[in-house]
Amino acid sequence: MSVSNQPQDLPLIKELELILDSCTLELTPVDEVWPNLYIGNVAVAQNRKTLHKLGITHVLNAAHSKQGSIGDQSFYGNTCVYYGIPAEDSDHFDLSQYFKPAADFIHKALKSKDGKVLVHCIMGMSRSATLVLVYLMLRQRLTLRDALRRVIKKRAIYPNQNFLNPPYEPPSVSELQEFLLADRRPTGHVNQVWPNLYLGNEVAARDKGTLQSLGITHIVNAAHGPRNPGPCFYVNTGPRFYRDMTVDYYGVEADDAIEFILSPFFYPTARYIRAALAMGGRVFVHCLMGVSRSATLVLAFLMIIEGLRLQEAVAAVRPHRDICPNPGFLQQLRGLDMSLERERRRRQQQAQMLSVARDKTALSSLGVTHILNAAAGRHRINTGRQFYSDLEVEYHSVEAADHPEFDLRPFFNSAAQFIDSALKKGGKVFVHCAMGVSRSGALVLAYLMICRGLSLSEAIIAVRLNRDIGPNSGFLEQLRQLELSLRQVTEEGDSDTSS
Repeated sequence: MSVSNQPQDLPLIKELELILDSCTLELTPVDEVWPNLYIGNVAVAQNRKTLHKLGITHVLNAAHSKQGSIGDQSFYGNTCVYYGIPAEDSDHFDLSQYFKPAADFIHKALKSKDGKVLVHCIMGMSRSATLVLVYLMLRQRLTLRDALRRVIKKRAIYPNQNFLNPPYEPPSVSELQEFLLADRRPTGHVNQVWPNLYLGNEVAARDKGTLQSLGITHIVNAAHGPRNPGPCFYVNTGPRFYRDMTVDYYGVEADDAIEFILSPFFYPTARYIRAALAMGGRVFVHCLMGVSRSATLVLAFLMIIEGLRLQEAVAAVRPHRDICPNPGFLQQLRGLDMSLERERRRRQQQAQMLSVARDKTALSSLGVTHILNAAAGRHRINTGRQFYSDLEVEYHSVEAADHPEFDLRPFFNSAAQFIDSALKKGGKVFVHCAMGVSRSGALVLAYLMICRGLSLSEAIIAVRLNRDIGPNSGFLEQLRQLELSLRQVTEEGDSDTSS
């Protein structure tokens, strides 16, 4: 969990998990973890009498608008100041965007007269705990290790691995500008910045002799459009200008203005360049000066197609040409960078889970005798009994979508009985979905609740000691309903026995 871009002695995730695992406390509805600062679950947050008794004046809901969380300012009226953060407790949600606002809210609240703050999510373990840790780091100047040690003395918490190790953060716009403006040197009208990919200005775009000598087959004009005497200039060449040359023309009508949204052109232009290079072509990308618009599209290509991060793409181009996209374009490239990083993480995790589900050698070495596929189906993980026909395993499938509105409850009992029966026979069960986080996690929790008698919070703690799971908000609400129904059955049984 890094809250700045400054180099620091960051602890390893395993070390942080060991600190968390050292907590011996039972999970309770609410605990004061710092003077006048509480972490709790959604039930406490929705109990006005409890809040009044605790003297809570401010509520930070880290699961705002999520299923099972009904809090908002109208719910609390004038009794509490409310701040909602619509966070998902998942392996891909970027909670870091809310670190500073949340820390500021808590800090201001605690500074107010008689201020007491409740930070909550659904369980009071991951999202809310993460934001409290951030407050302690940003405002109380504690290290992450010390913040964790302080909090676990008061409450059992368990932020998911994603929150402990948040997504890659690209350099800020100011940092990129500083890098781009350092050691600038003149460059020519056109430069090769990547194999068979050239970047240049209007002079080069109109010099057909130079284009032919370079073997250019494709031209991307990032300043396509009519000549304009205003502040945003175009290069009005177009296909007609190159009709006496064997080149393919692609025009992007963009202004070199901070407020201009260039990002819709990132993917189409990147695909065009990729197709041109794939057929052995040479691509010339230009705008008026060959510095901002065209450079931005080249950087986007390197990020989307070549898999470079933003800083890597800038570092690849800059030795060959002096570029400097305007601040608005740099911010859009940062957005692209973060989006691509999230997708890389998702693919990596999905590939890991898929590789295990399809790795028969690994399954055999683990001694797996039963497989429960929580993402079965033609368009999901279509392994099936036939795929494992050469292994001595029993297979059970659940065709579930990882969506909050999908009703997983009809599968709880059958999945739990499959797991329970297998374990009673001395078997080993592998439960999986695409990511091994939401669907499979929910079914394992249901088994622990139905067959082992654990509460939902106890089941979550038990599983998270060994794996970072995160059922979506809909599945969590369905598990809460399961817990209520199991509790009701137990109470009715006790009542019958006593009578």
